[in-house]
Order: sequence, then C-alpha cells, then structure tokens
Amino acid sequence: MSTLSVGDLQGLAVNSNVVTVPTGHTLNAVDGLQIGGVGVGTWQPWSPTVTFSTGSTTTTVASANYCQIENLVFWQAVITWAAVGTASGLLQITTPVTAATSTAHTGSGLDGGPSLDSVWVYLSSATQLAARFYDGSSITSKGSYAIIRISGSYEAA
Repeated sequence: MSTLSVGDLQGLAVNSNVVTVPTGHTLNAVDGLQIGGVGVGTWQPWSPTVTFSTGSTTTTVASANYCQIENLVFWQAVITWAAVGTASGLLQITTPVTAATSTAHTGSGLDGGPSLDSVWVYLSSATQLAARFYDGSSITSKGSYAIIRISGSYEAA
C-alpha cells in the first residue's frame, strides 16, 4: 500500500464534506495540513496567566482551549474565583498565540455567578485579552464569587 502525500492530490474526491481516498492509499493528517487552502486545526489546552488591572485575587482556570487554523485563532476559557480580595478593574488573560493587532473586539461571554451579566472581551495588547462587563464595570463589581465563561477569535501575528 502506498501513502498519499499532501503534494499528490490526484484521485481525491470530496462529496458532502467527506474526503474519499483512492483504494490502496492512506491520507496522514499532519500539522500544517491544508484542504482547499484552509489549515486543519485541533483544540489544544492553554494555560493562561490571569490577573486584574489593580489588586489581586486567587483565580482558577477551570478550562482553557484554543484552536488555530492558519492565522485565525479560536479560544474559550472558564475562570473562577471564590473571593474578590483587592482585585478590581479589567480581568486580564494572556493569549494562547500572539495576535496580529491589539485593541480589537475578540469575544464575549457570561458571568455564571449570581449576576448573569454579559462580558465583553477585547485585545488590550498583542499578547493579552481584557474583559469587563458590557456596562463598563469591573468583572469583580457584581459580587464576591464569579464564574466567567468567555470565548472568541482573533487574527494571529
């Protein structure tokens, strides 16, 4: 049996988003694989650093994942804390991949704590996301306990 390389696409057929590989060949998906000019990505774990613009509190990143397809990065995170401490201002989260630009809207989310308020997320720099409530108030302003579920996308550098 021979192996069909990405450079040898003769005989491949696509029907209803299903790729059919000719008999006697295999298709090995590797990093950088492209189909129709679009890179194929998978969700990867991500361990962001979480801080606030002023003060501090103990946060837990319950989950954080990202997927990069060519220069487009999709991300999602769940962040919790049990007490506000001295934290206030913007919730700041390091990006999984350096962004091409900064100060762009990149995502949104929901405070899963008692307030259930909408969260706005934007790039405050090429390596940092910033989050606050849509009314402009600090993530810590609605109560002492929070579960923030956020997700979005941005262009990688």
